[in-house]
Amino acid sequence: MSNETLIHSFTKRRSRLAQFARRLLGNDDEAEDVLQEAFCRLWPRAETLETDDDADRMAITTVKNLSIDVLRERQNHATSPIEGLADGPPASDEPSTARQLELVERIARQHLTPQQWRIFRSHDIEGLGYDVIASQEQMLEATVRKHVSRARMTIRKIYNQYNNEP
Repeated sequence: MSNETLIHSFTKRRSRLAQFARRLLGNDDEAEDVLQEAFCRLWPRAETLETDDDADRMAITTVKNLSIDVLRERQNHATSPIEGLADGPPASDEPSTARQLELVERIARQHLTPQQWRIFRSHDIEGLGYDVIASQEQMLEATVRKHVSRARMTIRKIYNQYNNEP
């Protein structure tokens, strides 16, 4: 099977695969991430898939396994209170920049998946470009951008909850 045939086959089954992933994960964004990752994993194997049925079976298996991985990751990284933050408000009205950065790093370490943390750290802390991170993580640049965006949203949400901001 050629890459073009894989694209056609995967696109034809995409809605069914998305529904399957959504049913397992209960989340549209994670389901889309799983589909994108599944396609990326199938791409190098396109030549080994001989028929559409082979591609279908491999796609379903890959989506199922990736969904299970996401569920396990979610269970392992359940939201928990950030250590040392429940002790009370900061000493001053405006926390120092160093304290803010420390808080952001603790939030990131405790609430992001290991992959999100690696990608976020590489991009926002170490200053690596999306293309470099994509090659390191063996994923598409768009996937790296999505991980960075979701990591920022998670951090912002928890940071704002801590500071009682909307």
